[in-house]
Amino acid sequence: MERLPNSVLEGNGGDLMNNYEKQRELSDTMFLLLAWNIAIGFIFWIFGVTDYFAKGVMLGSVLIFAIGTINEEAKLKRMKKAR
Repeated sequence: MERLPNSVLEGNGGDLMNNYEKQRELSDTMFLLLAWNIAIGFIFWIFGVTDYFAKGVMLGSVLIFAIGTINEEAKLKRMKKAR
């Protein structure tokens, strides 16, 4: 059996904190996306865009996904121009 290096066995406090911060940031982002999704669904339902709240939430997720995809495409184009 291969022996793991001591740094892997003992752990590195800095790496653990860094991973914790990344996980926390991802968790905050997911919560915000969920909140926006529910808010958009509620708005669509109130204004009669959809007849059910769940349909509004689904439409909200599609809208958020589309906006995120467009944002990423624009970011990639800017990065290519910068090169």
